[in-house]
Amino acid sequence: MESLNYANLEYVQSYRLQDLKIFNIQRKKQLAYILQSDFNFLKAVKNHSNQFYQFTTSQTLKNGVSKSRELEVPNKLLKCVHKRIGQLLSEIPAPEYLFSKKKSSCVLNAKAHAGCRGLTLNIDIRKFFPSTSKFQVEQFFGYFLQYPRDIAQFMASICTVNDHIPTGSSLSLVLTYWTNKPMFDEMYKISKARNIKMTVYVDDISFTGTKVNDNFKRKIEAIITKHGHRLSLDKIKFFGTQRKYINRILIINGQLKPNSEISRDIRILKKDPNSGADVRLGKQNYVKYIEKVNQL
Repeated sequence: MESLNYANLEYVQSYRLQDLKIFNIQRKKQLAYILQSDFNFLKAVKNHSNQFYQFTTSQTLKNGVSKSRELEVPNKLLKCVHKRIGQLLSEIPAPEYLFSKKKSSCVLNAKAHAGCRGLTLNIDIRKFFPSTSKFQVEQFFGYFLQYPRDIAQFMASICTVNDHIPTGSSLSLVLTYWTNKPMFDEMYKISKARNIKMTVYVDDISFTGTKVNDNFKRKIEAIITKHGHRLSLDKIKFFGTQRKYINRILIINGQLKPNSEISRDIRILKKDPNSGADVRLGKQNYVKYIEKVNQL
């Protein structure tokens, strides 16, 4: 554990991390109490984590191409523990550039770029959850939340399977961000120095500004590589000033619009009497939400 430092005292005090239940846990039984779980159960998960997951494969069809995704879904008991950890981590104040958090959305993420001048660069981190290792999770608990090494290792074992963050847990979203916060902060630092708007929504990162160019993209890619991740090369996209896409939301002259796929689906669902009413209503409400965000 040499590559990261403890969260600095100013950060701890500014955000009152010392008052959070999940901060600076010193004993395993104290951890079990905070997680509202049985210590022996947590110990069993730590020693035999594979026994507490269901391993499945999901298939999705996109643009006529079938893609498979491996899922590691915790069982009912572990799911409760992961939910509790996720709730506790969600109490940590998140930076303004993060939009995959409570009281935010992909639509608000896109809105953050609507009034910005310059080009937009969208990138996607490849296999973000499985490429975030157990050791990185241990570093997060050990350095950022200041756990003793044995407690950090114990907690990391509870939160991961097969040495990485699972793809089918409710905990994974928030834990993956905080584990990779040093990488995101480094990208944010060079973006802010160039007056570039940067936002993060899960593994999708968007940059808008007059200094967004190939050279800037290379600097961002170098940071991501340094932290042990890779970009999805087919998802690196530059957009001009008048028309751009962020999180599959179209932005034209500063106004958000649903993409053509959503609009097409609504038209088809309206014509099909056998279509699910809930599905149609969900898409219509999504469009209304985009219209509401436009008024902000």
